[in-house]
Amino acid sequence: MTGRSRVALVVGGASGIGLAVAQRLVADGAFVVVADRDATALRSAALRASRDGSPIETHVVDVTNEAGVCALVAGVVDRYGSLDAACNSAGIVGAQQPLVSTELADWRAVLDVDLTGLFLCLREEVRAMTSAGGGSIVNMASVASFVGSSGMCAYAAAKHGVLGLTRVAAREAIVSGVRVNAVAPGMTDTPMVQLEMAQSPEWAARALSAHPIGRAASADEIAEVVAWLLSPRASYVVGACVTADGGFTIGGV
Repeated sequence: MTGRSRVALVVGGASGIGLAVAQRLVADGAFVVVADRDATALRSAALRASRDGSPIETHVVDVTNEAGVCALVAGVVDRYGSLDAACNSAGIVGAQQPLVSTELADWRAVLDVDLTGLFLCLREEVRAMTSAGGGSIVNMASVASFVGSSGMCAYAAAKHGVLGLTRVAAREAIVSGVRVNAVAPGMTDTPMVQLEMAQSPEWAARALSAHPIGRAASADEIAEVVAWLLSPRASYVVGACVTADGGFTIGGV
């Protein structure tokens, strides 16, 4: 860790936006710990995120497991003395189906990962940073935090919840020097979205047409926003949700 200015944790960092965030933080000179539930993808992420030879640490964690999340964050602090920055990017979309067709098990599966899992990570990160006197956290919200997306009741509910949770945590934690913010991406070219597009081309066409910019974001574009919020350059930004959505939430025609 020689010369590293910060210790950063990226949860859900084995692919997509999380991986891009890990890569960006490595490029910024942070020592990065990447956690995900997919052990195989984590091994690949370790190689991709450390392209310049900078080491990163990987951990398998299920964000719905409270003991596992607590051990992850405590372990980072024990090994490196602090946790300076964290990005909570773990999430799933779940089955796309109308509200009236949504089974309780499907609802719970999405809420458990996207909201309860984020709560567990956020709680432990705030605790660790409060003890150390400060830090910065970014939660991954979505344009679904602002709109009603047909066929995605659980995902939309979870992402609306992420926004509320971010604001509460921001108000409570800033007195201890911990900044909490969120990023709300629009359609982003990630493996998860590519799978959704392949399964439902009609949905993909509608989603893309709702973005005035006319294309999906790259994961790197979203990572740039996250990296800025995590950095001292955003020192006066507290409780914000930065939309990086190609104009999706502008509305209108």
